[in-house]
Amino acid sequence: GIIGIEMRAIDGPLNTINADETAWHDRKAKVFLAMWLQKDTEPHAKEVFGPLQDLGTGVYSSYSSDLSIEESQRIWPEETGRKLRKLITKYDPQHLFNQGHYW
Repeated sequence: GIIGIEMRAIDGPLNTINADETAWHDRKAKVFLAMWLQKDTEPHAKEVFGPLQDLGTGVYSSYSSDLSIEESQRIWPEETGRKLRKLITKYDPQHLFNQGHYW
């Protein structure tokens, strides 16, 4: 089953920073929603809650355990991902600080 759901408002000073200034592109987000599941219920939960993801604008990497390429692209899309890959290539070519996300 569902272990927990977290929903919080994330407006104000957080949204005054331009999206291109950090690795988190979702600076215009108003709500943050996260849930923790037991592994055996994950497929059913994705079926039930999947439409919510379609309404969202991104993913916060620290809350995602999905290590797929698709998830990494949702976490760091487009220009954010390109900039991050460039920094990684320059400063961490051996991927010493990799946290499991690839793209």
